[in-house]
Amino acid sequence: MSFHIHSIVSGRKSLWVEWIRSYRLKERSFWDIPDPRNACWSWRKLLQIRPLVRKFFWSKIGNGQNTSLWYDMWCEDCPLSRYVSPRHISREGLSIYSRVADVVVDNNWQWPEAWRDLFPILFQLNPVQIHSNKTDTIAWKDSDGKLVPFSTKLAWDAIRRREQKVLWDKAVWTSCWIPRHAFHLWLVFREKLWTQDRIRNVQIISNGSMNMMCCMLCFNNLESHSHLYFECEYSAKVWNSLKVRAELDDVSGRWEDVAEWMNVNAKLKSVKAVIGKLLVAAITYFLWQERNSRLHNNQPRPPEKLVEIISETIRLKLHSFKYKRTDSACQILREWKITSMEVFLAS
Repeated sequence: MSFHIHSIVSGRKSLWVEWIRSYRLKERSFWDIPDPRNACWSWRKLLQIRPLVRKFFWSKIGNGQNTSLWYDMWCEDCPLSRYVSPRHISREGLSIYSRVADVVVDNNWQWPEAWRDLFPILFQLNPVQIHSNKTDTIAWKDSDGKLVPFSTKLAWDAIRRREQKVLWDKAVWTSCWIPRHAFHLWLVFREKLWTQDRIRNVQIISNGSMNMMCCMLCFNNLESHSHLYFECEYSAKVWNSLKVRAELDDVSGRWEDVAEWMNVNAKLKSVKAVIGKLLVAAITYFLWQERNSRLHNNQPRPPEKLVEIISETIRLKLHSFKYKRTDSACQILREWKITSMEVFLAS
């Protein structure tokens, strides 16, 4: 949407921009045009985000012929429409269509004398340099206050919501992941899965329900993120059966310890590190799948079956990688029943 606004205000050569300028703006400034309720949805949405992006679109003065005197951003005190009303504008022979060049003579401002006491800020503006051989251009004002060419990357970086950087981003988003496992792992790290403790809290707030709930895997404790990964008796069996094959014997079943191991090894690309990270993502994914299968379809599977499914998933994923032929790599790959020489890089 910011790109479309840039196209309009910069006068990009396209049929759509020409149509907008002829039938929507009709020589008025994009920043001044009212928001009509009978217009199409897309046009109204462009107009509605103007307060969000207006301060970033700046006009670099050339000849001053294409920059709105009242509505464009071309100095720190703009837009000048904040100070001067349309009634005062028309009373002094100017109009809402006036350009910067209309009030500049020999690079000096020529404001109506009657405005000296009414709008003293106009007489305090720094002089602008008018270059008759240059055209006005639209630039983007970045976070450093510099006027740079517009790009959607800059627009996104300027208006996006920012939060504190997390420690686990490299542990979740990496090229070796199975995509659906990575997305699920992202939810696990953020504790956004709809476990039963969260569901119960919502029900208490909405209708006061205090229905008893229990873990669908072990039928003992209340289901929560920490219980599901991997304090639950069922989850612990799956975790303990598989972590040995990934040489993660020293990592306990507490999610805090597993997450810490993931963060420490997030950037490592050794065979052991990759398998360990793939395993954590796969286990969390299939445990949640098993939980949902029991909750919605009443189709339980023993932990041994889940171990078998996860093992085969990891083994198939490992076949897609290439490894350096080392003794440690050969040993851990044999543990996952991978003996083909095709997985090793040529010497």
